[in-house]
Amino acid sequence: LEHIYNSKPPLYKLKCINGIYNIIISLATSSQNKYIPTKYQQIILPATQFINDNYNQKITNNDLADMCSLSTTYFRRLFTRIYGVSPIVYLHQTRIQKAKEMLLSEYVSISNVAQTIGYANIYDFSRTFKKHTGQSPTQYLKNKRIPLENKK
Repeated sequence: LEHIYNSKPPLYKLKCINGIYNIIISLATSSQNKYIPTKYQQIILPATQFINDNYNQKITNNDLADMCSLSTTYFRRLFTRIYGVSPIVYLHQTRIQKAKEMLLSEYVSISNVAQTIGYANIYDFSRTFKKHTGQSPTQYLKNKRIPLENKK
């Protein structure tokens, strides 16, 4: 928000207000989440750490369950209960978050981003990106990058 406010792209005030509302909504919904005892989070911690460190590799539920010494079915159920999404959706969300960061760096192409974060091809990446963000990577770039004439 600070970057948007300081760079003053078109409609920057509305973008800042939208960002503030998104933060408020995020905080309000996070406080509604059920309390999950820490011991369960500790049980699946190896899996979440592995996903965060190795998001660009092929990862399966079986691999993650083995890391936690759990059956695949119980692992998926426990993971979903704690995070509200399946382990594979969590993996895709992690990849998409990394892709957003990389896309905004302006130094890599969309196909390089797709390959770097672990997608076999740009089509799978684009489809997954759109599913999670509501827009294609190209649309995301057009909406997020500040035009050169506005940079100072």
